[in-house]
Amino acid sequence: MMADDPNDADRRRALRSLAGWSLLGALSLGACSVEAPAKLRPGDQFPRFLLPDMGGQMHDSRSYEGRPLLLNFWATWCPPCRNEMADLNSLQQALAPKGLVLLAISIDRDLNLVREFIRREGLTLIVLSDGDQQWSRSALRIPELPASYLVGTDFRVREIVPGARRWADAPVQNTVATRLNLKP
Repeated sequence: MMADDPNDADRRRALRSLAGWSLLGALSLGACSVEAPAKLRPGDQFPRFLLPDMGGQMHDSRSYEGRPLLLNFWATWCPPCRNEMADLNSLQQALAPKGLVLLAISIDRDLNLVREFIRREGLTLIVLSDGDQQWSRSALRIPELPASYLVGTDFRVREIVPGARRWADAPVQNTVATRLNLKP
């Protein structure tokens, strides 16, 4: 019996992943194009980062090693981004007890707009800033906003979720928990 071709296994994984998110496609809220070719793919090592939060405290990716992450890139000027933030807040509240760390990374240049949005919406998410877009453009080349990356405890990309989702919906939360092997 011949061994499976590793490329076949990769294709099967990609199809299963696509099927899972396609099922949830009806729950998509749209996206804003940022005109960049994507750089990362599932299985790639997620690039290291050092980014400030809204209070100026620096967050080093090394402090998140060994923890499952959902990193969501967004901007206040992007309607689908704004529309999904309350759902992301709900996702974080639901899955944080299972180990998920959710980081919302704003690419806005004006942090006052971001702070005002967070305050007005009552968000409790950890919000980091890549206001000069240096990291998001060079290391990630995000093709559209919002864009979410599910990153495993080994800091490898498990899934890339383009566009907005209804993160508060149970099927989406179950998919995130499954993809990141969150504890029950």
